[in-house]
Amino acid sequence: MAGLNSMISFDSLTGVGYDFQRAPNPASGLWSTVQSNIAGTGKVIQITNVEVPGANEGIYRLAVPH
Repeated sequence: MAGLNSMISFDSLTGVGYDFQRAPNPASGLWSTVQSNIAGTGKVIQITNVEVPGANEGIYRLAVPH
């Protein structure tokens, strides 16, 4: 983590698309997409999320859209 920014790294599968999502509380079911259509390459992918100062804490997930 650098400053307010957070980074996630994940192993990807070739040909699979991913969405990087955030929710203030996972129980709320209110997930918003931070970045969409991340193309899987079969290698490790790194994403940097730039946080807005004063934003509430949250939790992140990767989703594979249907």
